[in-house]
Amino acid sequence: MADIMSLMGILDRKYLRTKNQSKQEIYLRIHHDLMWDFGLFFSSRISMNGGELIKCDQHGIACCDICFADSRDMVLARNTKKWNILIVKQFKSIVGSETNVNLEAYRVNWYPLHIINSGSHYEASAILKCEDFLNSKIQENGIESCVRSMLSFVQSYEKSLNCNPFSDESPMISVIYFIHRYLSNLNASLEGNTIFIKEAAQSLVFLGIELQKFAIWSKSLDLFIEALYLLRSINYDDNHPITAHVLRRIDSCVLRNVVMVARNSPNKLRLKHVGPNISQGHKHLSLELSSHPGFGIVRCEGTRNLTIPGKNISYDFIFLAVGLKDSAIIVNYDGQSIQNESCGRLFYSTLASSGEGVPVIMRSQIQIGSDSQNNEEIKNAINIIHGASLFSIDPDGFIYPTTDPHLCLGIYPHPSVYLVDCESPNRAIFKFTSDLLDSKRVPAKDKCKQFENEVQAHNYEDFDGVKLELSSHPGMGLMAFSDMLDTPLVPGYKYTGLAMGSLENTLSVKLNEKNQIELIGRYKGIYLCAGVLTLKPKPGGFISLNNVPNPATTQFVVNENGTISPKTDQSLVIGFQAP
Repeated sequence: MADIMSLMGILDRKYLRTKNQSKQEIYLRIHHDLMWDFGLFFSSRISMNGGELIKCDQHGIACCDICFADSRDMVLARNTKKWNILIVKQFKSIVGSETNVNLEAYRVNWYPLHIINSGSHYEASAILKCEDFLNSKIQENGIESCVRSMLSFVQSYEKSLNCNPFSDESPMISVIYFIHRYLSNLNASLEGNTIFIKEAAQSLVFLGIELQKFAIWSKSLDLFIEALYLLRSINYDDNHPITAHVLRRIDSCVLRNVVMVARNSPNKLRLKHVGPNISQGHKHLSLELSSHPGFGIVRCEGTRNLTIPGKNISYDFIFLAVGLKDSAIIVNYDGQSIQNESCGRLFYSTLASSGEGVPVIMRSQIQIGSDSQNNEEIKNAINIIHGASLFSIDPDGFIYPTTDPHLCLGIYPHPSVYLVDCESPNRAIFKFTSDLLDSKRVPAKDKCKQFENEVQAHNYEDFDGVKLELSSHPGMGLMAFSDMLDTPLVPGYKYTGLAMGSLENTLSVKLNEKNQIELIGRYKGIYLCAGVLTLKPKPGGFISLNNVPNPATTQFVVNENGTISPKTDQSLVIGFQAP
């Protein structure tokens, strides 16, 4: 075999004799790059059926470079799966026998990869979430190398999928969460061990970076913050290279929502890879930005499904934001619409609204109930949705709604407010929660008239609300994205987003008898909402303002520690995309 590989140029062979040896020794040097190329060449051409090489019809030869040129990827995938199945079967047969062969190194370093490539995805996920397996890998490789290796398995799993890799429904997300829980438990026993604590901190960063590929920004931010705390516990200051890297990663999680802005806005977005012929369309266009170097338009966390009230039509959607260019969306542009290349979702103005401050999202194809196909009202709603999905890209790289060319895509300059885990270091802690609870005793205006006591009757008029000021972020509070926005899809429905801003713009509220947080003053009749319309709270879901007091989305619980949770899921609290 060595002779053949040497003739092929894959091996270099030398014969050397030292002073104290009578015979020459053979030294072999392997050219790994050439071996890889040969393996790829061989695996993508050898195709067999029933033990016989498959020959082409035109020339009657096997491995024909002319006839089989377009099928090499398919042949490689088929051979990869078949050969990995054979390897896995061989391993299991040895383990099940009485042979005294030590296969531990293979089990922890290679077996999961072969399981993944054999197509046994469920089994691969189970192995990677096994505590015994993780213990063995740490003993074999150490903490940091173990986590790197585990994440290489995660990446191999995602690459092995035929479509939609790094989906927010991937079982690999639970694998990353499992590794994080394991490290968190391990960290409790590492006190004083500087080397292990540093490795644990770097491992948390690796996990956070991987979660960003799944657009799970809130959890990745939590991991980066946890890594920062560990580094500071061993006296690494902000100038240390590792700490500086963690701080940059924290900044990468501070997303800014993509919204409509005026053409002269300093917050408008400009694409980097746009040419003069863009009006004719562009396939495989990266939404990397020249207006914000190093950044691009990315998808936000989580997919939502929305049914339009009173109409039997629905679609799922994902919010858009500006994040690191590594996560920039790849789209196809046909001159009329912008479509995500991987999932097929279209750019769309939220609820078909128009004006500055309207969030831009990606929506799926419209789902129509079988009994609504010929309904004129439904047809009109669908036309409205299609009109709000028309976007143009000009040669300067600006994206604008075709029906509103005076606007373009931009960002909201303040951090968004969204739901995080109740233990998250990025939860919002409010300064006046006791006052907010007391405000529940202030009677509603329509009930004030029933009181005989005039002082009591004027309580509502004199009450100017409780400011949503923060103690977790001194000098800051919650503010509205914009004026309330109308939507032609749901007549009478008004909404806008919520953000962290300066004290002078902080909203004043009261807690009513139904545990709804309603606004006072300019935004009277508006409520805090932990969802959109009828959508229930979800981790990473944005907090908004609207005028529809749906109990499923507008009821909150004020916690003793100063946080606020949606009543329907008290494991979540209001938080931020900023530490």
